[in-house]
Parts: sequence; structure tokens; C-alpha cells
Amino acid sequence: SMPSWSPDGQWIYYIETVPERGYFPGGGDSAARYAMEVPILTRIRPDGSGAEKLKSGRYRSGPYTWFFWLRQPRVSPDGRTVALLSDAPDPSKSDVVLQLFDVKTGKLRPTGVPEIAPLGHQDPAWRPDGKLLLYVKNGRDGARGAPVIYRFDPATKKTAPVSAPGYMQPSWSPD
Repeated sequence: SMPSWSPDGQWIYYIETVPERGYFPGGGDSAARYAMEVPILTRIRPDGSGAEKLKSGRYRSGPYTWFFWLRQPRVSPDGRTVALLSDAPDPSKSDVVLQLFDVKTGKLRPTGVPEIAPLGHQDPAWRPDGKLLLYVKNGRDGARGAPVIYRFDPATKKTAPVSAPGYMQPSWSPD
């Protein structure tokens, strides 16, 4: 996914992937070994120095090792929060939905915004003042995709559609 600059220009946030071996139940009752690419939310200085791994998508449950997705990181205008898409904390019980990562605490939390399972969300975009976030709630009309752009207020947790079906990749005017 595309990298995201911090508003102060000091960091570039991106998703790094690391090859690992997984062990997870497949079809039926038996578990199998898998080659997997574990996503890691990472930030680095623009000159290539100071890389910091902020959140690994590695998932463990008993004897099993798997991963949850981390996609499309977008840094808030105040630099404190990264909006991204994930099926954390348990990929067997969640779809890839809008979540917020607190840079200071390292905590990733779902926003709880509505979804049409299992289609999830995509394309988060912060308003320049950081008070609202646009995202795409994926939907279907028969076999056709019907994505709708929604607005989310992190302070009130309220959501509202801002487009009819058929729109994606929202962005805000700088002014």
C-alpha cells in the first residue's frame, strides 16, 4: 500500500512485510504449515535512517501462528493516530475494517463503524484539521461492487454516507 508522510515531514509510514512460516487450521480439522508475509506497520526518516517497527501483524493462538492484515496507513494531521485497515486482533473473527493506531501507546483499536461482512473497508483519508475521517464501506449490488464513501467522527463515533454507491478513494481539499 502507499506510504503516508507524517504532517511534520519527519516520518514516512508504510507497511513492511516479512516472510515467516505459519501454522494454522485450514479446511477441515487439521492444521497445515504456510509460507506467509507478515505485515508490520513501520516508520522511517526520509533520509532512510531510524526505521521503527510500530505494530506487527503476527498473530498467535495456542499452537497456531498466523497474521492479521495491516493496510493503507494514513497519519492524522496531528501525527498521533494512524488510520489503517486490519482484521486484528483475531483474523478468524474479523474482517478487514477501519481501525486506529495510537502512535504513543502502540494500541490498535477497531472503530466499530458498520460494515457489510465480509467486505470490510478501504481508503481512509483524514480531513486536514484531523476532526473527520473518510473511508469506503464496501458493498455489493448483486455481483457488482457498490462501495460507498462514509464520514467518521472519531470524537462522537458517528458515521454518515457522503456518496451514493459506486465511489472510492476519497480525498479532502486542502482548504
